[in-house]
Amino acid sequence: MIDDGLQLVADAAQAQVRIDVVAAWALAGVIAAGILFARLRGRHLAAKIGMSLLALGAAAALLLGAWEERPRQYYKYVDEVAANAEMFRAKGLRLQVHGCVVPGSIERRLGTDEYRFRLRSISRRPAAELRVRYTGLVPDTFRSGAEIIASGRLVGDGGLDVVPDGIMARCPSKYEADPDDGWRCAEPRP
Repeated sequence: MIDDGLQLVADAAQAQVRIDVVAAWALAGVIAAGILFARLRGRHLAAKIGMSLLALGAAAALLLGAWEERPRQYYKYVDEVAANAEMFRAKGLRLQVHGCVVPGSIERRLGTDEYRFRLRSISRRPAAELRVRYTGLVPDTFRSGAEIIASGRLVGDGGLDVVPDGIMARCPSKYEADPDDGWRCAEPRP
């Protein structure tokens, strides 16, 4: 019976606590410290200093917790991802990968919204390709040769698993590029 209780306490101590629970406790600590601080009025300088430090610590925990919870995304080109694929995969980072859909590479499973295609470097960059998997609706301008940004994570086989609504396609009618700038989806040079 005692061993079961100790195991229960040990499991609870090792469990991850959601950030909103930590934030609620930090906020409760700040409020309690403020109430106690107001009641002490002039007496017990050491107690006031201690409660002030407690309130500052709780506020810092609240702010740091909120800052840590924001999902970080890294904007990279296909060649940058290919060059550092192991690092991105090991860290499980969410990426926004900019590249061009390889002509003829789009595959769609019949009767579903499951897509597979290859994404390659835009011109003026070293040649690199990335396999992409996506389930969901695609933008109207998504097609072979389109310039896109795909948001997702690298997985064990080296492919990019795109999150729902994670594909943005460039609209050529709105953003007419200078034909000599070299930053467009052109056929790769041999």
